[in-house]
Amino acid sequence: MYPDLLTYAPTVAAEFHLSLPEDLITSLRLLLGVDTYEGLSEWVYQTAASMSSDYSQELALLGYPIKWCFRRQDSLVWRLPPDHVAHANWEAFRIHLESTPADEFQRVALYNLAQDARGEYPLDSPEVAELQRLLTRARQLEWEKWGRSLVASLDEERLVTLLLQPEQLKARIISLLTRFWDVYYRDDFEMHRGAMAQSVAFHQQQTYPRNFTDVFRQVTGRAVTPTTRDYVQEHLEMIERVVFCPCAHLGLYFQITLSYPILVVAFNYRTTSAPTAAGKAAVELFPPLKALADESRLHILSLLQGREMYAQEIVEAIGLSQSTVSRHLQLLERTELVGTRQERGMKFYSIDRKRGREILGALTQLVG
Repeated sequence: MYPDLLTYAPTVAAEFHLSLPEDLITSLRLLLGVDTYEGLSEWVYQTAASMSSDYSQELALLGYPIKWCFRRQDSLVWRLPPDHVAHANWEAFRIHLESTPADEFQRVALYNLAQDARGEYPLDSPEVAELQRLLTRARQLEWEKWGRSLVASLDEERLVTLLLQPEQLKARIISLLTRFWDVYYRDDFEMHRGAMAQSVAFHQQQTYPRNFTDVFRQVTGRAVTPTTRDYVQEHLEMIERVVFCPCAHLGLYFQITLSYPILVVAFNYRTTSAPTAAGKAAVELFPPLKALADESRLHILSLLQGREMYAQEIVEAIGLSQSTVSRHLQLLERTELVGTRQERGMKFYSIDRKRGREILGALTQLVG
């Protein structure tokens, strides 16, 4: 049974902060997932389609280093306190990055690469063969865990070469982020800044339970996934603060960053409710209704109406590729519209009728 977070970390309570770097890094990495994830903001798909080929190639190469430097332990974002000016101002964040030694970019990247590969790395003596081994292992584990890679066509040799050149690594990461801000994201962020600030203000005024699973559900409208639950549980003793940050383009998803001693949850700011029963119903309805707004996913539900099915049966019945059906099923499962069970090495899917009744009740409450 998943324990109350408070039992193990009595000083932990949910905080809410607007962070430009968190939103920027999250949105940038979403561009790598347009072929992998269903249900993201439409901005993600449109921006990915509009990116120049040279920028797309640079993003593919730097996708993992950006994850290791900003979304993992000792994050270059979250080593700053949440009230630091860099969380509100791009130029201040850029200056922070420029003032960070290049060796720190390399150290953090290599450390988190080793963590992803579940290995140890002698940070004082990087070698090509060892880096190649760690990178191959990290990507293998990613495939085993998720059945996909966000950078499927990565040139591992070029990445290893870059990891061994800290000055180049730092310069190219900062250049990529600067170009993203100037060309693709500045206007969009400013358009959403006010609404995200309102989301923070709303949540700061609420009284939430001091239990991670409960506050997560109330803020995001989603249940904590088993993967997230296990991840938080594994690192519980190291967590002193839980910070929720609104983001503009996550759609049905959320992002977890653990940078000791802070656990950061990036969530879709549009799930912010009004302090009324109908407003709370809207929070609950956003993920499932967005998931249902797709012809293929509705077709899958119609197939599951009479009985449970395993994935290959659905693939054959619906006439889409296995990878496409898998993405649709993951989204339906993520929003709790579909439940699963394992038998004989196969995963069976069925409609969660209790959850369906809850959705109908929330919709009735909202529209009367």
